[in-house]
Amino acid sequence: MCWLRPAKFEGRSAVSTWLLAITRFKALFCAAAQEGRELDDEAANAIEDTSDDPEVAVQKKDTSEALRKC
Repeated sequence: MCWLRPAKFEGRSAVSTWLLAITRFKALFCAAAQEGRELDDEAANAIEDTSDDPEVAVQKKDTSEALRKC
């Protein structure tokens, strides 16, 4: 999937917003292409969960607050 209309980008929003929109539509496109295909348990368990656990999230928050105070 490519960017079909680059001339329509007006620069009124952040580039990150634009990139997130492209990513979202690509994900939706891929999900629609996969529709009907089930994910078996083995494949689902092979997907790594990279999200922070609660302890790490609190540590990051504390670090962020300390940095802001400095």
